[in-house]
Amino acid sequence: MKQKTIFRMIVLAVTMVAAMCPQLARAQFSGSGSGTENDPYLIFNPIQLNEVRNYLDNNNVWFKVMYDIDLTDWLADNNPTQGWQPIGNSTSKFKGHFLGMGHKISGFFINRSSTDYVGFFGYTDGASISDLNIEGESVNGKSYVSGLVGYASGTSITNCHAMINVTGSSSYIGGLIGYESSGSCSSGSFTGTVSGSSYVGGFVGRTSSVTLTDCMVSATVTATSNYSSLFIGYGNGTTISSLKGDGQVAGKTYVGGVMGYNITNASTITGSSVEGKVSGTSNVAGFVGYSGSSLSHILPPTVSTNSATQLSLLFQSITDM
Repeated sequence: MKQKTIFRMIVLAVTMVAAMCPQLARAQFSGSGSGTENDPYLIFNPIQLNEVRNYLDNNNVWFKVMYDIDLTDWLADNNPTQGWQPIGNSTSKFKGHFLGMGHKISGFFINRSSTDYVGFFGYTDGASISDLNIEGESVNGKSYVSGLVGYASGTSITNCHAMINVTGSSSYIGGLIGYESSGSCSSGSFTGTVSGSSYVGGFVGRTSSVTLTDCMVSATVTATSNYSSLFIGYGNGTTISSLKGDGQVAGKTYVGGVMGYNITNASTITGSSVEGKVSGTSNVAGFVGYSGSSLSHILPPTVSTNSATQLSLLFQSITDM
């Protein structure tokens, strides 16, 4: 009789847990919506924005921002020292779809100087991010640091903008994206300062098999070591079109207006212009500091120097001429 009673209690407990599972899953997001493409989770406030991190490694979840969100008070209450915790990292990545709907996230800051994968999103993989504006004081990290995405793999980024100062103590530091691989970014912009050691870009620190279209930068970029540029510090098989930028770039070796270094896989630059100054010690040029392979549609050609150099630049690609 005692054994039957214990068995019934176990069955009852299992039944109760099973019944609670939908509610437990639902509790991951406190707002409305079911997280599908037709019924995305609706984000109205900082609490719900923070709950996006509850859905990492889920490639079939959708979020939609409904209002401008000011994080000032929420960060002061929850993490006044380190600020925003990036969404995703190298082990648990954001793979969903984030619809900013043209809204602004303000009062944003990150102070995590010993942390890799730092940005509003730390690491994205196969994700899509659209129509989002980030404004704040500063982002401070170690490697893979930016205003929007620290590391973007196979990610589509459309009409996203950041106005913030970005600092990384090591490599892959960019205004909007730290490192972008096998993805695309269109109609984006960055305004602010970007500084780091190497692979530093006003827009992206490093690219690999990426397409950039209709993007703008207004920035001051500083690298204490190699590979720096107003747009891309280090490029690999990158297709660039209709970029416009102005500002200043100061680096050591491989410093350029559009790209500091182009590796062996051919890149294409068309319909783009940059204006400002670049400075460095060697392999410095107004457009591309150094190219290890062919570059299509560039005017003027790459210029390299082996002495301390500062060049004023007002160059356009040949399709603009």
